[in-house]
Amino acid sequence: MTFERYKEVLNDLKMALIKDIQDNKLDKFYLTRLAEETEELQEILEEELDLYN
Repeated sequence: MTFERYKEVLNDLKMALIKDIQDNKLDKFYLTRLAEETEELQEILEEELDLYN
């Protein structure tokens, strides 16, 4: 996947998340799970960045 495609996917996800939050479609359970998944993505990115330092 290209960098631009990653940006598109992340932006689409962000917009969907904002809409679902505004529409009260996500309860505490789902918000917690999404936060955990986001943390996992952040860890992957940080580990990869560490390889460049």
